[in-house]
Amino acid sequence: MSAPLWFENLLAYSLQIAVLAAAGILIPRLLRLRAPRELLVFGQALLAACLLLPWVQPWHRLGLTSPGVSTTIRMESAAGVARGFSLPIYSLLLGLVLFGILFRFLRLALGLGKLRSHRDGSTAFTPLPAGAAELQSHFGVGASFFISPTLDGPATFGFRNPTILLPRRFLDLSEPSQRGIVCHELLHVARRDWIFNLVEEVVLAFFWFHPAVGWLVSRIRLWREQVVDAEVVECLGTRKPYMYALLEIAAGKVAPALLVAPAFLSERQLARRIELLVKEVSMSKARLISSFSILLVVLILAGVLAVRRFRLKASAPTTQPAPEQVFDLKSKDVTAPIAIYKPEPNYTEEARVAKVQGTNILEVVVDSQGNVSEAKVTKSLDKGLDDSAVNTLKTWKFKPATKAGKPVACKVMIEVTFKFF
Repeated sequence: MSAPLWFENLLAYSLQIAVLAAAGILIPRLLRLRAPRELLVFGQALLAACLLLPWVQPWHRLGLTSPGVSTTIRMESAAGVARGFSLPIYSLLLGLVLFGILFRFLRLALGLGKLRSHRDGSTAFTPLPAGAAELQSHFGVGASFFISPTLDGPATFGFRNPTILLPRRFLDLSEPSQRGIVCHELLHVARRDWIFNLVEEVVLAFFWFHPAVGWLVSRIRLWREQVVDAEVVECLGTRKPYMYALLEIAAGKVAPALLVAPAFLSERQLARRIELLVKEVSMSKARLISSFSILLVVLILAGVLAVRRFRLKASAPTTQPAPEQVFDLKSKDVTAPIAIYKPEPNYTEEARVAKVQGTNILEVVVDSQGNVSEAKVTKSLDKGLDDSAVNTLKTWKFKPATKAGKPVACKVMIEVTFKFF
């Protein structure tokens, strides 16, 4: 069973993304790139490039199909029709992909509802911790602060009316650590990170089956948090209280999986974020330019290779041939078409039970390519045998009729006999 075009294209597109994402994640590691701001822009651009791949590459156009009818023939015995069963595997795969997308969007909606539930169960944080109002003025943003009894880490969400949820343990932290957490969350508000987070969730919903997309999004989110960490340290002028806050939050439970908001801490990201804060790594402008130049060249080569190796295919538009003049055997200089492939008709189960047999007479048009373009019953039988005769005749192949030596379409009468054994 040959794969349908949608499956071939989905597989090719998935492999293209895998090649690009693998190159985009592994090469920065090999080059030891430690520039979160630049890596974040790069990662977002790479994700956008993966999404735009189908629109920026040439599609391989499949060859035009020749006019006529092509049908797969299954031969069966006349007396006992063996009913085969073929699993519609590609239909099941398509259903699975669509179900996964629907499930992820339902999960996203549930996560948004859970955020609202956390907020509704929280109490407004007043008065705000020391320096919070000053930081809001500094970043030019406003946000509502709440203390949540159900969350173990801070979370920020909302676009028009941003909300910052703080865990109850926040109240036990030192003032410098509290200031670091508030600064971190307000930076998320100022950067509109919740919108990016939602867009990434939508991408993950559509590509739930593709591990490379999930891998790339997780790297983008790590780089985003590293950028915010660096900006917090730059804004506050100190790093130890902020690192202490990271470790304090890490001592709690992991953020809920359905929390659709930039969380203050992901357990898997902690080591990398702390490492970057401790080492205070900086890269020279020259090294950044050379490293990203190499990265860009590798990505272009990987993209070209992926597109050429795994080509997307477009079905060619079906051309409608001009109507042929149809001759009959009474016309001058017309020779009759000769059947060169004529499978026997299938005996229907209904006709077998009723023991119906006899002969159908059909008026058939054989085109100049030797295909049956029309088949009409002129003498009918019952119990589905008419349809069986028509369907069978449409699979026949002929040496076409000729007129003055040239192939032409011709109308002939054909008898199809059904016999019950």
